[in-house]
Amino acid sequence: MTDPEKELRASWTAEGVPQERQDQMIAQIVAKAQPGAMVGPFRIPDRAPLRTEMTEAGEQTVIPGCERDDPRTGAKQLSLF
Repeated sequence: MTDPEKELRASWTAEGVPQERQDQMIAQIVAKAQPGAMVGPFRIPDRAPLRTEMTEAGEQTVIPGCERDDPRTGAKQLSLF
């Protein structure tokens, strides 16, 4: 697994972004990721509305609203588009 902050900082350093500016951008990202924060017209929820279901593949995490019925099988499918 990779560390996203390290990857961002490596990319920014390669592009010549000063350390002080990198710190500012990381602080902005962290602030926007906090529960209740507004990102554009959207509010970050206090808790993600997740649930788990047992499927043939094992336990699966489901995000309500991001699923649809597969017309071939009738099974729930993750729908991102």
